[in-house]
Amino acid sequence: MATPHDRAVLIRAAQLDGTPAPEIRVLIEDTQAKITSLDSQIATLIELREEERLSLVAMHYSIAPIRSVPVELLAHIFVQAVSLDKGNHFKEVMQIAQVCVHWRRVALNTPKLWTGTICISNRKPRNGVSMAAQGLKTWLARSAPLAVPVVFETELEFSGMNWERIQPVVDEMLKTSSRWGSLTIRDAQALKLPFFLNLSRCSLEMLQTVSVPASYLAFEPIIYVLISFGHTPNLRKLSVGRGVQVNMSWSSLADLDLDLRAPDEILAILPHCHDLVHLTIYTPAWSEPLRTSTLFTLEKLQTVRFNCYKNGHFMPLLNHLLAPGLRRLRLGLDADIVWDEAQFRAFQIRSPNVIALDLRDATLTSTELVSVLGCFPLLEQLTLLRCDHGVYEAAIRALRYGNGTPPLVPRLHDLNMNFCPNPLPEDVLGDMIASRWWSDSQFAGLPSPPTVARWTRFTMISIDDDRYSKQFMEMISRLREEGLEAHVG
Repeated sequence: MATPHDRAVLIRAAQLDGTPAPEIRVLIEDTQAKITSLDSQIATLIELREEERLSLVAMHYSIAPIRSVPVELLAHIFVQAVSLDKGNHFKEVMQIAQVCVHWRRVALNTPKLWTGTICISNRKPRNGVSMAAQGLKTWLARSAPLAVPVVFETELEFSGMNWERIQPVVDEMLKTSSRWGSLTIRDAQALKLPFFLNLSRCSLEMLQTVSVPASYLAFEPIIYVLISFGHTPNLRKLSVGRGVQVNMSWSSLADLDLDLRAPDEILAILPHCHDLVHLTIYTPAWSEPLRTSTLFTLEKLQTVRFNCYKNGHFMPLLNHLLAPGLRRLRLGLDADIVWDEAQFRAFQIRSPNVIALDLRDATLTSTELVSVLGCFPLLEQLTLLRCDHGVYEAAIRALRYGNGTPPLVPRLHDLNMNFCPNPLPEDVLGDMIASRWWSDSQFAGLPSPPTVARWTRFTMISIDDDRYSKQFMEMISRLREEGLEAHVG
């Protein structure tokens, strides 16, 4: 079937019937000339149309709401949109800077936008070392004068490769050491001595946090790495893992986390930590109790997490410690660690303001636990984890409120007893829980406030399945319905 185009061609051809061929050839030349002229006009019109379209887009853009956003707010939005603490922040920043000239100008004048974590690894850059060094220099210049977080890491698949092959990148990073806000060195054993020598000469004026985690290369026998830091006036937080020793000034630290090879090392360090607030220690035990203990005072210390392993004694650290402001104490002790009740009580007398106690794998008897709790009258939170030396029935009875007997630790409102294998009598446990719990309506109807705190949370997770009876679990369910955060299982 003929199309409209075909029919139009046939009609025009019929109109030319009888016309001599020479005349038709002249008509063809004239028509081709007309078509060429029309094509030229169309091209010109298309160009004019595109120019008008561009003008229209520009006018819409000029009155768009985003154009009225103040530069300061736009810069803040950019910073919030970028994941500065993640590895893809480089790509995100470049995407923002390439949207338009205005956004690029704002991005380049927002140093905060360029302060994401800079990770230097032993992987050879795809575009070459010199180009990577130049790119790093440009990036660091855009973040000036702000501090930047820095990470040096050895990637596992490249652990056998030499760091010297990317030395220009490392050197460029070291030039800006005065602007490092935090420093993380992963697998320090893989780095070479010249790096640490150069690091020791750096002025780290803005450095606030240092983390040198345990190395996956730190198997026995451990190759210990000594890291010396120069001028670090603002260093507040230090975390050092197994296989690393640090030589530095300790006086400015507020948060210290150390994994030590010998317990006496901490006794040499702590007297210099006058501003310490949080302390985490992982160390082998002392083989013998120390005969003499010279006290060092840490007035600002609030939190101690002390993990002690191998056979021996843990009290030498606490025997030296005078921390009147201590609020939170966590002790993780191997089963063969000696518990000295008298020495621990002396420590409690020096630190009477503890509100949170966390005992893990401790070998206390029920009587010893009652003694410990009795010397922490302000205690609000108690956690017992894998403490399987004795049945704590006496301690649970001492926590009961009622019958005119002054209760143990009256401020206690958060109790967690998890994975302690020795079972407690359900009637004793249930009676203690109920004695210190009132629903909101019951609490409002009391003639006078109770002398003990009301439970806010109670957790008891056992090792064995189906340890508790159906009746006991129904009681716990009722307490949950009344508002108690209770977890038993």
